[in-house]
Amino acid sequence: MKDPFYLQWLSSWGIDAIPSNILMRGIVGLLVIFISMAAWLISRRLAQKLLPKLISHTKNHWDDVLMKNHLFSNLALLIPGFMMYSSVSWVLYDYPAKIDILQNVIGVYLILVIVRCLDAVLKSILKIYIENPLTKDIAQNAVNTLRSDLTDFTLWLRLTVNLCPYPKQIPLLFL
Repeated sequence: MKDPFYLQWLSSWGIDAIPSNILMRGIVGLLVIFISMAAWLISRRLAQKLLPKLISHTKNHWDDVLMKNHLFSNLALLIPGFMMYSSVSWVLYDYPAKIDILQNVIGVYLILVIVRCLDAVLKSILKIYIENPLTKDIAQNAVNTLRSDLTDFTLWLRLTVNLCPYPKQIPLLFL
């Protein structure tokens, strides 16, 4: 079987097969990172420059609120994550353990970005409901109830942590 062209080219420079294979994987990995970051910059530029112009010409109010809550900028963060997640397996095809580790790390990144997107959507929904005269009272009551529940929970948590006889253990059994 004939060696791949890059192995032949690197061996002509005096680099052995194993280091040249590692070198080419590193170059391809850096190329994937560079392409995914370029795709992110392009999508971010579109989300920050082109979308506001398009959104300002619509009659709907909800797209303005989504834009103000940075949903589209957060969605642009998904592009490099998906590109890197899909390319890890063919860049490191001989190292299945490293593939799993990197895909898990990239998966955590994707989950965090998705949570940011969901947060932007929920903030937008709340803002739309609060600005709507028909649903303003309902939304405001829901927010006030949630705030009081969170205040009660944080007060309970402070008391249990401060009254705990074991300083390194938090008594969560009483939940």
